[in-house]
Amino acid sequence: MNDKPVDDSQRAVKSADRVLDLFELLSGWGREMSHVELADALDIPKSSLTQLLKNLVARGYVNFSPVSKGYKLGEAFTKLAQRTSQTHNLDLLASPVLEEIAEETLESCTLNRLRGDQSEVIATVVSQLRLVSHMRVGDVGPLYALSSGKAMLAAMPDAMIEEYMGRVVFERITPKTITSTAELRREIAQVRDLDIEYTSVRQCRTDLDARHGFQGDGVGRAPILPLPAPAIR
Repeated sequence: MNDKPVDDSQRAVKSADRVLDLFELLSGWGREMSHVELADALDIPKSSLTQLLKNLVARGYVNFSPVSKGYKLGEAFTKLAQRTSQTHNLDLLASPVLEEIAEETLESCTLNRLRGDQSEVIATVVSQLRLVSHMRVGDVGPLYALSSGKAMLAAMPDAMIEEYMGRVVFERITPKTITSTAELRREIAQVRDLDIEYTSVRQCRTDLDARHGFQGDGVGRAPILPLPAPAIR
């Protein structure tokens, strides 16, 4: 008999496996499942399953019907899947908007999204002018170093900004790169006070929402449409 204790990391992995197994089972079953059916199909002790379902129901990932006593995937799971689908299709949806902006301004235009603590380019249209400044699809940069990143920070709630300030490590990319939280705070305040980049955030979000039904989440994760132009212009 193996009496070796199970450490916390093993318990965590086992719990994660059970959650994933539950999601896969409910998504392929085609109807609601009872507590007994779930316990039998997943080979989970009923007491453990009860606590697992309680947490998932509370978070909205599983829905429980008090009438049928059955469980099925909840709205939170559906919204998560929809958000993932939106992200994958966003570059295609935004292309007409990017082309229109590039045509009217004669400048390159990119669509950036928040990816961790970086701003990522997911779509771009290049200016027809000879002297251009633009980033390529897939390029990423730290939020503190890019105008799109600072616009994203300005759109975040103050609590999220404070969390970011507590973990950011500055690296000088160009001679003008911000290298301190004090400098970054000043620039975020200027974005909000001058309402330049921040207005662009709201307007671009409105344009995409109106044309394609894209919804940001209100914490700086809506897409940003920066217009980089060479300083000589």
